[in-house]
Amino acid sequence: YSLVNDETADFTEANLDLAVRWTDGPGDLEGVALGPAERVIAGTGDWIAWPGDPNPGGEDLGPPSLQAGDAGQALAAAAAGMGKARVPAMLAHSWAGAGRGVPLGAAEPCPRAPWLVAPVPQWRQKKVKALVAFLTGA
Repeated sequence: YSLVNDETADFTEANLDLAVRWTDGPGDLEGVALGPAERVIAGTGDWIAWPGDPNPGGEDLGPPSLQAGDAGQALAAAAAGMGKARVPAMLAHSWAGAGRGVPLGAAEPCPRAPWLVAPVPQWRQKKVKALVAFLTGA
């Protein structure tokens, strides 16, 4: 398996089987939600932006001073004391459960959730079915 950091990866060009995306649904792909549509604020201080939350402080505050490449990097920056970031609750809680110290706010609903997505033909592959079963606990 390969993990890539590309929300718009083309399955035909990149030879991908599955992708995990932080989105409001599977779009025109087949998909299953991996967790709730919730986010939390992790850390304290100035805002940390990432592509899934590019302007967390709002338009009137201007762009954040720190830009991360993805939610994991934003969370790592928050854990390192570099500020605060709104990140997927599932990701933040997995960090907390692994003993990585980062202050977390209460979970709040949001329009996006972590989705496992792929074109319909990929869902028929034995290896894809096995990975989906493992990730979803089915």
